[in-house]
Amino acid sequence: DETHTISLGPGGATAAWSLQPDLLVIGKAIAGGLPGAAYGMRRELAEQIAAELKRDEIDTGGIGGTVSGSVLSAVAIRTTLREVLTDDAFPQMIATASRWADGVMDVLTRHDIPWSVTRLGARA
Repeated sequence: DETHTISLGPGGATAAWSLQPDLLVIGKAIAGGLPGAAYGMRRELAEQIAAELKRDEIDTGGIGGTVSGSVLSAVAIRTTLREVLTDDAFPQMIATASRWADGVMDVLTRHDIPWSVTRLGARA
């Protein structure tokens, strides 16, 4: 599930940690926060699922709900992939998240507030 871990860099945790998942999903982050999602899977798993599907029991695309069929979401996904989730953009995003997390921790420490800040790549 790369919904949150895509913030590690291009390819998310899957690439950063050299994972080879059977199934991968990503949520709104791929659409810049708009409703959108993507999934992928190994061919063997896709074939197994396809063999079990009864086309008359599912919608046309095989998925439904608020994350399918929106032109706005499709444009947002394309733009996010081209402009945001790139090798060039991640270093700045990660540096910004690091500065933000460090700043928040400084304030928490200075005021003796027993909280913490968790950061994963560009997400804090």
